[in-house]
Amino acid sequence: MVNERLVKIKEDARYDVAKFSKEFNNKYGVYPVVMYKIVNDNQNLKIVPIDKVEKIVDRLIKDYYGENYSIWLRKRYKFLMEYKQVMFKILYDMGYTYSVLSKYFKYAHCTILYSNNTVNGYIKIKDEKIINIYNQILYEINKESGTFDIIQWDDPGKTNP
Repeated sequence: MVNERLVKIKEDARYDVAKFSKEFNNKYGVYPVVMYKIVNDNQNLKIVPIDKVEKIVDRLIKDYYGENYSIWLRKRYKFLMEYKQVMFKILYDMGYTYSVLSKYFKYAHCTILYSNNTVNGYIKIKDEKIINIYNQILYEINKESGTFDIIQWDDPGKTNP
């Protein structure tokens, strides 16, 4: 199903960029490089405050791995990194920029970018563990905040939370 509102926004944005580029070229004799992003184009993904998502993920980590572990722990334990990376991807998909996320979590913006790309790769190859963490976090956010898309398995033999 095509979201007609989103298609219209994208068409309008392309038109405005082309118009701006032409006017810029006429005035300065060069074409500008224009980049833009339509934020939160997933209509089912509501923007939730960063601190709320952070507390949900921190609670999940403490529930599964004990009170000694936290989202703020600066250790490279694999399970912590997986939860952090998935959380960064979810927050980025909600519309938060790499810069905003890096300031909040006190990481370099490239760490957030790397996390997003890594999780996208795992989802693309249908990594069961990452998809389960992704769905688990979205499920917990959904209980408190609204509706989200859950990644479904193509293979009916596999289970999903």
